Amino acid sequence: MADLNLQELEQIDGVGSVFHRPSMTSTSDIARERLLSNPQIALPMLTICDQQTAGRGQPGKSWLSDGQSLTFTLSIAASEIPEPNRSWLSLIAGVSVCESLDALDVTGSKLKWPNDVLIDRKKVCGILVEKISASNGQCFLIGIGINVNQTPEEIEALKNSDAKFPPGSLRGQGSEPIDVHALLKTVVERLHRNVMSESNWPESYQARMDFIGEQIEFVPPGGETITGVLAGVDPCGRICFEVEGKRLAFASGRWL
Repeated sequence: MADLNLQELEQIDGVGSVFHRPSMTSTSDIARERLLSNPQIALPMLTICDQQTAGRGQPGKSWLSDGQSLTFTLSIAASEIPEPNRSWLSLIAGVSVCESLDALDVTGSKLKWPNDVLIDRKKVCGILVEKISASNGQCFLIGIGINVNQTPEEIEALKNSDAKFPPGSLRGQGSEPIDVHALLKTVVERLHRNVMSESNWPESYQARMDFIGEQIEFVPPGGETITGVLAGVDPCGRICFEVEGKRLAFASGRWL
């Protein structure tokens, strides 16, 4: 990720400190380790690597990245985030990525609940939000991985046979490579601004959702598979389906 200028990153609005290494197992795992061991770290902390070797997605999923990806975690003190937003961080992060892509003229991004960004129904971005009790108080870790400049051949190597939605890359939308530093700066600034702004984030999220009005198979935790028409999200950010004349809402679950 030679395009990154670490001195400039430290000047990004919403960044108190930056930690970069060429390779990490997981930016969120490294961020957690640093926060647990050093109460003096300036927050928000941006943890970033060129290559991630053991990244984590949702339970049972992995997120690997090569040198053509953008992989980072923004750690923010929970006390600094408006209370309503603390329950919507995955939604806010998704909206922030889409807004950033719009600003850089990368068109067509859509959201798949709860934490994926798709272009042409290919996954270009994954989001994982975690809460930890660190040495200086509770923190949220907002991990974001974006496939940026992979060629079709490189994307093919990232495919997971179990994945419902194949991977894609931003470069796949045009022939010219994406400026990774401009993308990182735009996403981090937009993310921090949105996290700190009180707004109707479920409404903003729903406006960018894919698959609304389509029949979806969905498995709630510990439940049986349902088939319903995707209706969007409710004010709590839960996914909603119309099933046999009833609206059902779920805070978690998986797509089939």
